[in-house]
Amino acid sequence: MRETRTAGALHTGSGVANHDQMTRERLAMVEEQLEVLRRENDRLREENDHLMSASVGFGQLAERLNTALQVERRIGAADRRGLRRSEPDERPERREGTG
Repeated sequence: MRETRTAGALHTGSGVANHDQMTRERLAMVEEQLEVLRRENDRLREENDHLMSASVGFGQLAERLNTALQVERRIGAADRRGLRRSEPDERPERREGTG
């Protein structure tokens, strides 16, 4: 039987073949895991893009709500003091079927 010394280890001819086979199997497993992780990364990036878009829309909605509440508070405060409004009503007209 032929013996070879590789990286400080003594291998027989069949031992090297087994080692090479194990290395190929490990490499295949690592490549498969890498592909799974790449797909997961792509999925998470897409999800992040959707969340970012939703957060922009939510921020805009919050700003509109805040503005509407400020107008309502000013009008309510003026009404409570019994002051005549010198400005026209700033409240947006309500559309049918909303709020």
